[in-house]
Amino acid sequence: MKYDKHIKEGAVRDIMEGRLLIDEAMEKYGILSSVTIKKWLKEALAK
Repeated sequence: MKYDKHIKEGAVRDIMEGRLLIDEAMEKYGILSSVTIKKWLKEALAK
C-alpha cells in the first residue's frame, strides 16, 4: 500500500517527538503494518 507523504511525515514526526507510540500512530494514521512505520523511522534517522 502506498501512503500519502503527509501521513508518512506526520506519523514519523509524532513518534520521534514522543507524542505517539508506534501502535498509536498506526491507529491515528490508518497504517496497517508496524514494519512500514519502522522503515520510515529508519529512513528518517539516516538523514
